[in-house]
Amino acid sequence: MGRFQTALLWAMGLSYVAEGAKLGAAALVAPTVTCEWGLSTGRESQLTLLIFFGALVGSYAFGVLADSIGRKHTYWYVALVAIAGSLGAAAAPTLLWLAPCFFLMGLVIGGSNVALVYLLEYLPSAHRGRWGVMLALPWAVGSLVGAVAAWVAIPWLTWRGYLAVLNAPY
Repeated sequence: MGRFQTALLWAMGLSYVAEGAKLGAAALVAPTVTCEWGLSTGRESQLTLLIFFGALVGSYAFGVLADSIGRKHTYWYVALVAIAGSLGAAAAPTLLWLAPCFFLMGLVIGGSNVALVYLLEYLPSAHRGRWGVMLALPWAVGSLVGAVAAWVAIPWLTWRGYLAVLNAPY
């Protein structure tokens, strides 16, 4: 593998770390938001549901977009939506603002598959299988790092600061 492929592997790996962390963010942030805003447990469940529904829609929508305009351009759209969703959620003053932001965060989780396909297209065929499977590792690391970051950040920075910090890999 050359320098370009190695750099791309690191960039896409960091992207997967961020997406692994964002998947857990709903489960980690929703109880805090529920308590702070006095929401019902049903509303808390709806927030979590929006992440997964967004992932469902994002998988299809970003896949179609990637086939239309290319994986590289689509990846940048995924990154922009990721930043907008997290920072929008961090700034949300009401549930009506927070809910669409959680949906956007879910869209990005579904769209993160574009990063995998983009990376695999540039890898030599002898390395594709191994590195395709190895990209599951950054996702798992992201889930762990996201949980530890929540444990540290939420008491100090509140849930808003935690959601803002999730954008660091971008």
